[in-house]
Amino acid sequence: MGVCRRRRSTVFFKRSPIARVGDILKRAVEHEQSVSALARRYDMSFAAVQKHIAVLERASLVIKERRGREQIVHTNGPMIAKTPRSV
Repeated sequence: MGVCRRRRSTVFFKRSPIARVGDILKRAVEHEQSVSALARRYDMSFAAVQKHIAVLERASLVIKERRGREQIVHTNGPMIAKTPRSV
């Protein structure tokens, strides 16, 4: 029963907003991307991805910058360096 419960919590975590926020941060660390490009990678609305990015912005982990019609998301280097590796 413990294994089943652990598996269930892992599946829930992979689908949870916290996991998606972490995945968006990971992608922003790899290279800057537009909000539209990030939204295409997930099975959720553009607005939902925007909200996840807003969480990262409030934590000062990413910066959103307008370039023409696009909003580019990139990491805030100094804050990422201060973040524990386990996050």
